Amino acid sequence: MAPRPPGILLLCLTHEDSLKDTYAPLLKRLDELAPLQRAKTVEEAIRWLEAKPMAVIVTDGGVTLPANRPALEKLRSYVRGGGLAIFGLLFPSLTPLNRFNGFFRRNFNLPWESGDNNRCDFDYNDMCYLPTGTVSDSLPRSYSMKALQIKDARSYEKIFISVRDFVTDTLSSPGELIDRAQAAVVGGRMGHGYVVYLGDVNQEKESDEVILTLCDR
Repeated sequence: MAPRPPGILLLCLTHEDSLKDTYAPLLKRLDELAPLQRAKTVEEAIRWLEAKPMAVIVTDGGVTLPANRPALEKLRSYVRGGGLAIFGLLFPSLTPLNRFNGFFRRNFNLPWESGDNNRCDFDYNDMCYLPTGTVSDSLPRSYSMKALQIKDARSYEKIFISVRDFVTDTLSSPGELIDRAQAAVVGGRMGHGYVVYLGDVNQEKESDEVILTLCDR
């Protein structure tokens, strides 16, 4: 039997095996939402992206490697043409900062750079721009997460922003001041499409809801 055309594509070029246990509940719900496919090689990524999935979830930093440049170019073309790319899951925790910083600016014309990595409470920003068709009422209003945040995002690109002045994680840097100009979840337009970064490094259940809401358009 031929593989199903992808409704949602997981782009997992380096750490596919790590997804199965850690993210099994999310993957099950995504597959219930729309046919789910995994691209584990450049060739698979190009083939599935040509099928124009409803969303692509970039699950790790594989697209930042020079050897995988053809897959990144195809992803850029997909987004410019109206696609949705979500960078999350293992991407924030397993992408080296020397490849992370500058990646979104060079490839998606988005000024995002890595910020602080800490736990805090974050609120949904009612002033943000979301992909067309997204039901914002389905997003969590507020939740706590440990996140590699983004700095230099424009105000309307910040989807979840800190609501406290201090780190709430008592295991690391308790009482450390929060830079409230940063954001844990950001999103921006490129061409006719949209790019999302979700910095949650522990994948809280609310982050699952964020991904599911963005994909269900």
